[in-house]
Amino acid sequence: MQSVTGGAPKEALTLRGVSVLEHVIHAAQPFCDSTVVVWRESKGPVPGGYAWIPQMEHEGLAPAIVSPFVGDRSIPTERTAVLLPDTVFYPADPIEALVKSQADIVIALEEVPLEKVSRYGIVELSGDTIARIVEKPSVEEAPSTWAVSARYVFSSRFLDYLCEQVLSKSGETGELAVTPFIQSAIEIGMTAEGVKLDRNTKRLDCGNPDGYRQAKALFEGESER
Repeated sequence: MQSVTGGAPKEALTLRGVSVLEHVIHAAQPFCDSTVVVWRESKGPVPGGYAWIPQMEHEGLAPAIVSPFVGDRSIPTERTAVLLPDTVFYPADPIEALVKSQADIVIALEEVPLEKVSRYGIVELSGDTIARIVEKPSVEEAPSTWAVSARYVFSSRFLDYLCEQVLSKSGETGELAVTPFIQSAIEIGMTAEGVKLDRNTKRLDCGNPDGYRQAKALFEGESER
């Protein structure tokens, strides 16, 4: 992405004159009491000047999720939404639908072509219930073509479990994805639900050039009408 970002973090790319990160935060704000940005100082200033918390030492989404809740900071009793900061949706973010569920784990889902399942976490569904989740399976191993889509809502019960699991990996190397911890939580009885994206909703990954160009075309084309 360096040719697109000029060395700046992908979350700082702009849509309609506003950073991608700010678009994500604006989508969440009507449904959240407060906002926390997990950031690495090496990326430079946070777009929009938001206050931020550093990610803990491990790489991966699981450590990023629990970073606001380690040390002296406690897990909130209310539910917590997690929005990946390089992904936007058009014409509307699905977070509104996710916050309506009371499951321990709620995940936005996008149907993807079978040949692309190895790029995503893929779920096995029973109605809206997530029975199983697999991280980047092969075509042969994929339980469906429903892929995790950059938006989550978690209960305090799950966050407490996730913190415990991530902290138990202290000193280990390698990236810690959140998918295996979601699967183990399901296995011990936590509830998990999937919220399928509307067929008219587009997930736009601004972390890759094609996704960012498509987002620019949709968001900035809209602003010109």
